[in-house]
Amino acid sequence: YPDFQKGKFYIQLGSFHYKKNSLKLKKRLMARGMSPVIVPFRHGGHLFYRLQISVGGTLKSAEKSRKKLAADFPGAFVIRRD
Repeated sequence: YPDFQKGKFYIQLGSFHYKKNSLKLKKRLMARGMSPVIVPFRHGGHLFYRLQISVGGTLKSAEKSRKKLAADFPGAFVIRRD
């Protein structure tokens, strides 16, 4: 069985219909020393731009990072990508 406690974890801070909005937030986060990535995602015939930051290799560390960002990004959530 896979170990869901370990992997490549990210926090998704937002999902935008307009790429320019994701780029604005990316720029703000980079100014704060973060390394966000924009991940295009197609759903229901629409293209969205998900803004995510890498937060390590364990679910525990990812949750700790999410809690630190919760004040600025209350809707942020942890995802695991392979």
